[in-house]
Amino acid sequence: MVHARNGAILCGLAFAATSLHSIAQTPSAVGFPAHGVPTLATLNLTCSDFKRNQDGTWSARHPLQIGPSRVSPDVPLKPGGTYGGIDLAGTVDKECGKADGKR
Repeated sequence: MVHARNGAILCGLAFAATSLHSIAQTPSAVGFPAHGVPTLATLNLTCSDFKRNQDGTWSARHPLQIGPSRVSPDVPLKPGGTYGGIDLAGTVDKECGKADGKR
């Protein structure tokens, strides 16, 4: 009887851990809105935090922390790649692309 109860407890703990891991991977868990795509403003960033590279990609001008992800300066942001669950390249391109006249 004790073994069956211990198995149920372990099963419950495994489920809870899996659930918490799934929740932790969502943007809303790291302080971003659960609805819609975050803007640079909701990330406390502006277009001046990024620069457009000659190949059309974007890079951070200084180290950034996006949720659990660190973005290094001068490293091109990969289109479609996520940083803290956010398509940062897409967000920057959408908000800053017209401003630099290269879009």
